[in-house]
Amino acid sequence: MTISEVTKVFNVSTRMLRYYDEIGLLPSTRKEDYSYRVYDEPAVRRLQQIITLRKLRIPLKKIASIFNDPDQLKILETFQESISELDEEITALHTIRDILNAFVMKLNNAAHMHVKFDMFDDAEIMSVIQTLSLTKIN
Repeated sequence: MTISEVTKVFNVSTRMLRYYDEIGLLPSTRKEDYSYRVYDEPAVRRLQQIITLRKLRIPLKKIASIFNDPDQLKILETFQESISELDEEITALHTIRDILNAFVMKLNNAAHMHVKFDMFDDAEIMSVIQTLSLTKIN
């Protein structure tokens, strides 16, 4: 398959495919007298695996490690680490939801009483917010 065929079939960018090639994760080939990148069946299968692992939020470095050393114990360790990271993120998201619910409740109460509510004056909520990380903000 050519690079443009792969981008259409898998809904990925040519930039991403070139980057994967650059870091050695998804090598492409170039046939003589043909300037376009070509992906054979094993490369297409590998791309499917990469896409699946990325959807599971496995970082590219860990994906490369899985492909370079497919030891089941190391793969298991990688997946367990990802589960732990997801658990931390889920906990943070629950905390954020609870804080937003508290803001909504206080704003609703203030609106009914025609009182101005300053969410940044609530020391208890602000102390919880301080514990949250900014790393997951898009």
